[in-house]
Amino acid sequence: MKASSLLKKVKADYSAIAEEFDETRKAPWPEFEDLWNRALRRTSERPISLLDVGCGNGRLLNFLPKDAVEYHGVDNSRALLTFAKKHHPKAKFRYADALKLPFPPGIYSNRVIKNLLIALLTNRSSLGEKINRFSATTTPSPISS
Repeated sequence: MKASSLLKKVKADYSAIAEEFDETRKAPWPEFEDLWNRALRRTSERPISLLDVGCGNGRLLNFLPKDAVEYHGVDNSRALLTFAKKHHPKAKFRYADALKLPFPPGIYSNRVIKNLLIALLTNRSSLGEKINRFSATTTPSPISS
């Protein structure tokens, strides 16, 4: 399956389950604390600029210190973004394709791509190309999980 076909399927699936997804995605990931600590160690920048690709309902924002992060969430599900904006009306969220991010190279010092990687790894044939395109949005030494 091509990456574009896969992303269309992921988009349709998440749009179909958006309400249930929002209701069941409230707690932090088990590895969240480690991820956050790595971000803090890798940069002296404050606030940390963070691009959350595949942000879903924006739950990551529930666990980040408000004054320590300049957050921007992107997702290809308008339904999930509706929930994200409802939960975090002052945060920046944008509808975008993960493989065609509308940001200049190097604009973010960190990124979170946990759920996006799960989808991309199911089609390994062009994974390197996908990651190269995605990586252009962050400065050297970004974190991802």
